[in-house]
Amino acid sequence: MPLPKPITSLIRTPGSQLESLANQARKIQQLTTDVHNLLPEVMRKHCIGVGIRDTQLILVTDTAAWATSLRFQTRELLRQLRIQPNFSQLESIRVKVTPRKTIIPVKTENKPPHTTPSTAKLIDSLAKTMTNPNTGKLLQQLSQRIAARHRIK
Repeated sequence: MPLPKPITSLIRTPGSQLESLANQARKIQQLTTDVHNLLPEVMRKHCIGVGIRDTQLILVTDTAAWATSLRFQTRELLRQLRIQPNFSQLESIRVKVTPRKTIIPVKTENKPPHTTPSTAKLIDSLAKTMTNPNTGKLLQQLSQRIAARHRIK
């Protein structure tokens, strides 16, 4: 049985789909770096995606506020990018908003455990058998709370 090929050899195989994907990823990374270098530092972390479709540069931001701010920069950004040979064909810049996904914790209610009147009676009888008086007292208080909840007298 032949050994599996290392992933690096698959990526570097001329004409392979993996090589094409790797090249495309490198181009997008370089494009992102080039655009980020032209943006004010405060905007860089909010410009979370960059792509080119035909002659349009697409910038993706994480909030509408940063998108608005970035839209004010597009004319100057387009001028600076067109100077570079890789971007001379650009005609416009489009800014889109894609919020970062955040995990919102699910709130759980702290419900008391399900109890019945028989639970109160069982805990009360257990309290009477305790040798430690403090434990017995605490169990009796618990029994009384459960009984009050069920209106046991």
